[in-house]
Amino acid sequence: MKKICKLFSLLLAVIGATVFAACGACGGKGPSTVRLTVWCPDRDMEMTKNMCKAFAEQHREVQYEFLYAAQGEGDAAESILKDLEAGADVFSFAGDQINKLIPAGALARLGGQNLATMQTQNLPDSVAAATVKIDGEERAYAYPVTADNGYFLYYDKRVLSEEDVSSLDGILKKGTASKQFAMPLNDGWYLSAFFFALPELGYEVTYDDNLNQTSVKINFDDENGEKVAQALYRYICNPAVMSAADDSKIISGFEKGTVIAAVSGSWNATDLQRVLGENLGTAKLPTVTIEGAQVQLSSYAGYKLIGVNGYSKNKGEAHKLALWLTNYDNQMTRYRARGFAPTNLRAAENEEVKADPILSALAAQRQFARTQKDVPVNYWTPTKGFGNALIGAKDGSMTKEKLKQQLVAMCENIRKTA
Repeated sequence: MKKICKLFSLLLAVIGATVFAACGACGGKGPSTVRLTVWCPDRDMEMTKNMCKAFAEQHREVQYEFLYAAQGEGDAAESILKDLEAGADVFSFAGDQINKLIPAGALARLGGQNLATMQTQNLPDSVAAATVKIDGEERAYAYPVTADNGYFLYYDKRVLSEEDVSSLDGILKKGTASKQFAMPLNDGWYLSAFFFALPELGYEVTYDDNLNQTSVKINFDDENGEKVAQALYRYICNPAVMSAADDSKIISGFEKGTVIAAVSGSWNATDLQRVLGENLGTAKLPTVTIEGAQVQLSSYAGYKLIGVNGYSKNKGEAHKLALWLTNYDNQMTRYRARGFAPTNLRAAENEEVKADPILSALAAQRQFARTQKDVPVNYWTPTKGFGNALIGAKDGSMTKEKLKQQLVAMCENIRKTA
C-alpha cells in the first residue's frame, strides 16, 4: 500500500496537478467518493478551483475529490488524444477542435436535462459550435463557455471619429505611412474577413462517418473571389496599411502613435486600455470597397467549450460539473475576472456586460461573423501563403494575372483533404 501511495504521489508531482478534497474529506475514500480531473488554462486555475469548491458545497450528498492540471485550450485536443483514459474528466478547448475529439471518443454526448439546459440558455451560434451532424442527426458534445474568440476594431479617438471608422477608406483618409491601420493579413484567420464580406463566397466540407474530411468545395477563386483579391491587394499596397501586423506591433504602434486603428481581439484589451486609456475606441469591423461598393468585413466567431471525456469513469458527475462551470453565475465570474464574453443568454443581456466597450464591439461584429466550424483541414497554411505573397508585392508589382494565379493555387491547396 505504501508503495502504491508513493507512486501515485510521484505521478501527481510529474503532471503538475494539485488536489482539492471537497467537503473536508481527508481520510479513506468511501463508496460515495467521486474523483474528477479538471483541465483549464493556467491563468484560470484559481478561478476554476473556486468554482469546483462551490460546486462541491452545493452537492454535499457526494464527496468530491478534484485533481487539477494546467492545459491551454488551443492544444487541448492534442494533449488529451495522447492518452484518453489518463486525460481529464472535464476540460476546456477551442471550438474548432470538436471534430478531432469526437471520433476518438474524447467527448461524451450530452443528453436529457443537461442537453435541454445547454440549448435553451446559450447563444444559438454557440450551441451550433458545440453540435455536429452525424448520420443525419444533430448531436451536442460540449457546453459553451465563452464567446470571446473573435476580432473587431480598436482605434485612437484622438485621431478618428465614429464616422471615420465606419469604413476602411475613412480610416485611411486620416492615415499615413507613419500613422497606420494595422491588420494581420498574413494570417488566414483575419484575411478571411475580406472573402467573407461577399455572402456568396465560402467553403463546404464533406465528412465520412468518422468525421474525416472527404472533400472540400471552395469558390474563392471564382469571379467574385477575384474582385475580393484585387480589392485586398489594393489595400495592402496602401502605405497607410500595416498588413504584416501582430499583437506586439499593434500594442507598440498605439503606444508610439504610429498605429491609429487595428483589428485584433479582446486578449489585447488590457494592454490597449493601459496605453490609450479614455482615448481607446472600439467598433465592429469597417466596410471596405469592392468593385465600387461598400461591403461589411465579416469575421470568424470562435467559441470556447467545456467537454466531458468519453472515457471518464464518472461521466454523470462530470456532466454535472461541466454544466455548473458554464452556468450564468460562473460565466459572469469569468467576465468580471478576465473580461470573457458570455455565451449564456441572460449573462449576455446583463447591463454590466452590455456596457462593456470591448464586448459591445464583439457583439456588434458577431452579427457579421461566421462560426469557426467545419474549416477545411488545409485552410490555414494556403491562406497564410496567399497573404504573404500579396504583402511581398506591396510595391504594386503583382499583375492581375499573377494575382489570379496566386488565388487559384491557394484554393487548389485548400481543396486537398490529406
